[in-house]
Amino acid sequence: MTEPRMYRRNVFQQREVAWLLLVAVCALFIAYRIPTVLVYHAALNVPWFIGEIVVMAVFIIDPIFKFRSAKQRGPEFVRKYVRTWLVFDVIAAIPVILFAAGSPLALLALSKIIPVFGNLSQWRLQLRRGGNAVRFVQFAYILAIVIHLVACGWLVLRSNGQPATDYNYLESIYWTVTTMCTVGYGDITPQTELQMMYATAVMLVGYVLFAYLVGNIASLFNTVDPLRSEHVRTMDQATSFMQYHNVPHHLQHRIIDYLGYMWERKVTYDETFMLDMLPWGLRSEVSMYLRSEVIERVPFFREASESFIREVADSLRPIVVTPGEFVFRYGDRARFMYFISHGSVEVLSSDGSQIGTLQTGDFFGEMALLEKRRRSASIRAIEYSDLYVLDAAAFDHILTNFPEFRDVMEQVSTDRSLMVSELRRMVQ
Repeated sequence: MTEPRMYRRNVFQQREVAWLLLVAVCALFIAYRIPTVLVYHAALNVPWFIGEIVVMAVFIIDPIFKFRSAKQRGPEFVRKYVRTWLVFDVIAAIPVILFAAGSPLALLALSKIIPVFGNLSQWRLQLRRGGNAVRFVQFAYILAIVIHLVACGWLVLRSNGQPATDYNYLESIYWTVTTMCTVGYGDITPQTELQMMYATAVMLVGYVLFAYLVGNIASLFNTVDPLRSEHVRTMDQATSFMQYHNVPHHLQHRIIDYLGYMWERKVTYDETFMLDMLPWGLRSEVSMYLRSEVIERVPFFREASESFIREVADSLRPIVVTPGEFVFRYGDRARFMYFISHGSVEVLSSDGSQIGTLQTGDFFGEMALLEKRRRSASIRAIEYSDLYVLDAAAFDHILTNFPEFRDVMEQVSTDRSLMVSELRRMVQ
């Protein structure tokens, strides 16, 4: 069954991402071009002028494009766009650069950087992969623009109205980086009061920007693999717990081995939490996907109705059992039915002798639930095994609402009773 086509309210479509990236490149072009013209007193250059025409065309189309996209999402998105980014997009769309490129008024086009950065941040949050890479590109993007703008401002103050050279620009870049990251090395110093005020302002801004960048870059590296960070934190907490309570060494080894298995398989970390936070319909779809492998391996599920499979998938909960651990013992009260997602278990009689083994795709524990009695055998894990459990209340609910499930369970119970009796007779 294919998913119906619909407009995702909080997810950018491919055409919107492509347009956003185009606008980001155009904003970067303007951020470099306008200050450079003011500093170098550059004459009209046909290739650059063509580029400026293309950029201004993009800036004029951009608010129209965004308004239409917001309208497709709903009235609240239109209001949000009008309150936040529209004013910056409109200012940037004024074609001042085409008629007054050498005027400070052309700097108005730089307002485009603000909505571009905001839209990139919004896009980054919805990425399933590569979010950290986009975050790093954002930092580099804004840092390059700030360094260029500050360097051009310093050039204006140092040039005394004379056209700048490439060496002067490189010198200004050097001064900007050293001043923003530290307090400068003293080889290039302000000579006038205006230069001193400018240098002071740059240092203050540099402190804030540098602290912001350092903090976010540290956060970036810490969140490259959130699952690994969570695993390390869990291991540290477990180690501290075991040391504080003097847990015996053999139990410590089992705990550490178990946590290592959980990391390798990446199972049950957030599955239940994630499903519980979703609305019922979406939770049901995700449950069907997560449990599809288990459901497909159970023979009687293959002929079952979709509503039945969905009911079972919604009721399953994941657990992990370690090698040698008993899932349940002979005589225990029946609380769950079990489905083996991965691994294997052995069936033991009341005296501890092995009756048989169950592998990936098998299920067990339904007989005691169906007959309302205690366990007639023990189940012990042979290896690490990932199981899904169906509790007694959900089992009874499904029996009541799906009579075909009861018929299958009764037949399975009869077949297994005959098989167990035959195995015991052969052993004797």
